[in-house]
Amino acid sequence: MKTKQIQRDDFKQAVGRITNPQREEFSLLIYDRLFTISGFTSSRYYFLYCSMGSEPETKGIFNRLIEDRKEVAFPIWHQKEQRLSWHLVHTWDQLQRRSNRIMEPVYSPQTEILFHQADWILVPGIAFDRRGYRLGRGAGMYDRTLASLRNETGRVGLFFSIQEANHVVTEAHDQRMNFIVTEKERIIIK
Repeated sequence: MKTKQIQRDDFKQAVGRITNPQREEFSLLIYDRLFTISGFTSSRYYFLYCSMGSEPETKGIFNRLIEDRKEVAFPIWHQKEQRLSWHLVHTWDQLQRRSNRIMEPVYSPQTEILFHQADWILVPGIAFDRRGYRLGRGAGMYDRTLASLRNETGRVGLFFSIQEANHVVTEAHDQRMNFIVTEKERIIIK
């Protein structure tokens, strides 16, 4: 059986073959499918992330949520404590690149949104399977966040279809999604 790192390496290579025009096209299809999830547009608080490199683009999702007057929070990685905190952002310009290439808001206690407030969380990853498991980058930061959310919080993994695994290698702490959205389909996890 493959290890998580071998699986990560395999899927990083596969997604690396997606061209920039394909990424843009696929991201628009993911955007369209995301906003058709029942109840998605009727909530208030959304946890989002700023996509990097070969991930589905999230700026359009952010813009739509802001236009619809939703509250959108982005994560800040606190490396020493090995945790994420989530902070309200009202314009894309409030995000800045950190040394680890991740775009984050500036930390402020006044903008922090607590885990129990999240109605939806959108999650990146390297691979997914139809059981709702995802393979992240290996730091466990999203799994810790997901474990802290209310059961009612919608959990959506955003992926390209080429990132689908027959079976993602999992460990006891790994958290499942409620939905997986790709450019080809919206998968509801039972």
